[in-house]
Amino acid sequence: MNDVLDAKSASGVDTYAELAAIATAVSGVIAETNGTNASPSLTVADFALLGISGVTESNLAQVIAALRASSGIDTISELRSTVASAVAAAKAAAISVISLYDGTSGTSVPTLADYANAEVSGVTSLNIGSINSAFAQINEIASDTTTEIQAAVSAYVSILAGADGIDNNNTSISSTAYSALGLSAIDTTGKASLLNEVLDVKTGAGVDTYSEIGSFGSIISSIFVLSTGEQSDTELNTAMFVSLGITGVTTENLQLVVDAIAATSDDTSGVDSLVEIQAIVTLVRSNQANALAVISSYTGSNTTPTLSTFAAAGVFGVDAQNIGVVNQYLASMTVAQTDTVGEVHFFFSSRRRHTRS
Repeated sequence: MNDVLDAKSASGVDTYAELAAIATAVSGVIAETNGTNASPSLTVADFALLGISGVTESNLAQVIAALRASSGIDTISELRSTVASAVAAAKAAAISVISLYDGTSGTSVPTLADYANAEVSGVTSLNIGSINSAFAQINEIASDTTTEIQAAVSAYVSILAGADGIDNNNTSISSTAYSALGLSAIDTTGKASLLNEVLDVKTGAGVDTYSEIGSFGSIISSIFVLSTGEQSDTELNTAMFVSLGITGVTTENLQLVVDAIAATSDDTSGVDSLVEIQAIVTLVRSNQANALAVISSYTGSNTTPTLSTFAAAGVFGVDAQNIGVVNQYLASMTVAQTDTVGEVHFFFSSRRRHTRS
């Protein structure tokens, strides 16, 4: 009691109520160290009144358990040391729960108390499900410190805040932050910028699981790899473009779009925004429509389809050896029979079979 009073200022002990509160807190600590339940129960405010920091609602139980496990505490320095050890142990245990969580029943699901004990802010009852979905995928070694966990949480909180379904450019997350969230493929400013654009127009329901964000990141990484002229491990499909908010990609022009992306500058500056990618698709669609118009309207006496015409239309298999024959057959067909890629492909395939037979 004297140790506590010695550290107080005069204004902290100038009423009987203040002295009584301090005495009650001291009696509670002594009771717990003697194995008896404090009455009234010790609170976070009691420890603060005694000048002990670090005790929160989340670790209060661990602190009281440490008092009970002690061999006796009769000085403020002993109390401070015991509490500090208990707080540190609670923090280490919480970090372990978070870093080891893998989403299966074999690991404990992190709670709000775990994040609080790990000294991580930003986790609430509304977003803890989303954040836990991230740590279920983030490597243990990348989430075994408060700093790493906080970086991942802060990044996800920013994503959730920006995903308001409105194109208002309020999502601005760096590649470093995405890396902290386990999205190592988003490793350049350009990739981060594009992913920010994609997430900005999503609603909360579209980004409330880590797998959704990871999927967007994987698609963007694939687009950037293609842009450098390399082959991506992930084969792009029409649904992937739709998920990014890109319109107009179909099964009939998908390969043309992929080829057009591959033909952009190797520095990826031609694919680091949704506007640029949409422009690529729009140009492909325009070129394809123009090429199909030439092909379907060919009569033998007007503009003759060339190899580049067939390429722009997305019709593959026509080469220098067979283009003459192909065009002869086209001249005998009606516009309605050859005004889609599928029809031209069917026509070309059937003619090839006929020729071989």
